[in-house]
Amino acid sequence: MKHQIKMNQFKFSYFKHLSLLLIFCFFLFDFTSLKAGSLDSLLKDALQEKEPKKHSEKYLTYINKLSAEKRDSAAKLLLIYEDECKNENFDFGRARSMSLRAWFKNYDGKYEEGLRLLREAEIIHKSVNDSIGLALTFNRIGIVNLRYKRYDDAIKYVNLSLSYYLRLNDSVKVDVAYNNLGTIYVELEKFDKAIEYFKKTIEMRKANRNYYWLGYAYYNTAEAFLGMPQLDSADYYYQLSLKVFQDLTETGSVPPMVDMGVGQFYFKKGDLKQAIFYVSKGLNKAKEIDHKELILQGSALLSDLYAESKDFKSAYEAQNEYLELKNYIDSTNNFSQITEIEEKYKNAEKEVEIVRLNSAKLDADNK
Repeated sequence: MKHQIKMNQFKFSYFKHLSLLLIFCFFLFDFTSLKAGSLDSLLKDALQEKEPKKHSEKYLTYINKLSAEKRDSAAKLLLIYEDECKNENFDFGRARSMSLRAWFKNYDGKYEEGLRLLREAEIIHKSVNDSIGLALTFNRIGIVNLRYKRYDDAIKYVNLSLSYYLRLNDSVKVDVAYNNLGTIYVELEKFDKAIEYFKKTIEMRKANRNYYWLGYAYYNTAEAFLGMPQLDSADYYYQLSLKVFQDLTETGSVPPMVDMGVGQFYFKKGDLKQAIFYVSKGLNKAKEIDHKELILQGSALLSDLYAESKDFKSAYEAQNEYLELKNYIDSTNNFSQITEIEEKYKNAEKEVEIVRLNSAKLDADNK
């Protein structure tokens, strides 16, 4: 039969360790705990705010949260707002909206396009002395570099964002940076260091009673233990994560990423039935919110699971879904272009620094 293909044809080397860690980038998404009332109150608060910078921050927070429920509507509002800022020469709001739009691009797998936006936003942030905006953008630049396994640059930019957050004494965003550093170290398979960062986020979220994100902190820690692999410790933190989402959040709903991670855990334990159950559940949730990254990862993992269980027809179908989406994402990104963009901006930064040093030397000589 045409579906009776050898099992190893379904193996994706990219998924040697399928990292499904939640990568935060403030503003934060909350797919399961939003209520229409909270959105209405955010919009009302933003529209009543007269101070331009505060209005921009509040309005972009509203758009970002709206994207969890109505992604297309949020994207349209963001473009309209960005154009308004440009027409009014309000560079503060324009750069903030560009940076958020770049983050939206990540969810569609358009990393190259997103990176260009982030680099443009970075220049504008600097021109208007927007330290918070710059820190947000540095964090996002770090994440894009992580996607392309440019680990040194990923660490550099997340640490840059962290340095701003620490100076601003902003515990929420410090938490964000710790999370992202932990994620990078998981990718580098430096699991002990990753767990150090994740445990910091656990303590911060407990102190703030931020249970939704505490669930993710437990989940990230479980993923790090799974990579070591220490299955007992991984199981302990997965169960904590599930319990927090089910018992302590408003809806009691488990996010798709967590379902998939639990499925991967059962895969490593050899329990294929439970693994398929959890990965399928997470994949269906990811499709409901059109989260292309999770759909890509979930379909690849599901293909492996079906192949292991010798259901080659289902493995073939899942593999086709993975390849179709992967081809789409690859067609919108070019690794060499990412490298070119980064090198271009590094050279520009060096040239600016040379000019600054030469100017400082001339000033000193003329004194």
